[in-house]
Amino acid sequence: MKKFCKMTALLAAAVMALALPSCQQDLGEIHSLEFPDASWGIFAEEVMDTYEVTQADLGDGYQIDDTGNGSLTIPGASAFGEASDKIVFQFAWTGELEQVRVYYPEDADMEKVLEEMKAEYGEPAHSASKYTVKGEEAACDSGGESLYWMGSHTLGNMLSSDEKDRLRKKLPEMDDSVWKKYLQNPESMAYWSTEHRSDPGLYPTEDAPSQENLVVLDGTHAVEAMEAGAVACPVVRAEE
Repeated sequence: MKKFCKMTALLAAAVMALALPSCQQDLGEIHSLEFPDASWGIFAEEVMDTYEVTQADLGDGYQIDDTGNGSLTIPGASAFGEASDKIVFQFAWTGELEQVRVYYPEDADMEKVLEEMKAEYGEPAHSASKYTVKGEEAACDSGGESLYWMGSHTLGNMLSSDEKDRLRKKLPEMDDSVWKKYLQNPESMAYWSTEHRSDPGLYPTEDAPSQENLVVLDGTHAVEAMEAGAVACPVVRAEE
């Protein structure tokens, strides 16, 4: 009986391994970058519960439509060990969290923030590229007053063939050559800056903020992958 149970368990484990999404198979260390206590794909209500605020508390900071799309602005909340002016949580058209922007005051200790981010995500990347839906390349070069971190996996290797087909159908106007580049985008990324800079690589719209003392966590492509049916990559903290 024990032998039968052991064989059954091994068979079940093998089946589960085959069923795992590509982001969890033979790709080395899994490292998805997420804002603390706010996983990609959660909804506005979950963020408000975390910060113990209501729609009435937020006033004009509550900009969520009937589909869940929009933003929440939490004033004065702390992030990475330092008080912010505000934290903006951006939700996709499906209502899922896809980006977090933290705006710090001029006198914020951004070196402390940087050390907290290194403890959470490891050392920044030296350089990487991000491609827009038009195929435009945005170079993400770390140095000086702007630093980037990239998740370990690309949009492409998070998706199975069927999931790629589903996502491709949502982007019918995209040229095939652009599609190949688009799949190279990291599923998540982080950004730390103490300079005035509007970075098109992090913002899908033209109303990108340009200010000092800014931290951005972007999971746009992680959410895209989940919408196509992929299971999100687990988060691995730097100390693990």
